[in-house]
Amino acid sequence: MLTRRILAALALIAGLVAPVHAQAIGGGPGFGGVIANVNITSTSASIPNTSLINLTPASPAMQQYTVSVYLGCTVPGTGNNQTQIQYTDDTGSQNALVTANQPCGSSANFISNVFTFRAAASTAIQYSTTYVGTGTWALSITAERMF
Repeated sequence: MLTRRILAALALIAGLVAPVHAQAIGGGPGFGGVIANVNITSTSASIPNTSLINLTPASPAMQQYTVSVYLGCTVPGTGNNQTQIQYTDDTGSQNALVTANQPCGSSANFISNVFTFRAAASTAIQYSTTYVGTGTWALSITAERMF
């Protein structure tokens, strides 16, 4: 009789502390991990709005993302470059300036930044650059779903 009560109590305790939702990082749709990556090794022109990733599925309605940007001068010149990330959140379309006015005066000129935001499902995360000047540069962007 005492054994049954102890077993019943242990079963109740185990049910109360068991995890309700467990997620493996990088496990697939709806889970965290790297979802897109772009590497441009050498260019001397601005990049118009370009899709990094189209977000699917339509559920959940909103998820959190992190975009890491590395922008570096590969062949020195004059002018500046900047990187923007475009996305749609709860309030509508957004255009975030992630790297601003990065000079390309020497190959030692580079900048990196990490930007976190919420984006709506069934929309796109895009990137663009604005480059004015001479010289060439490299760009690397990685997008991660946070959860």
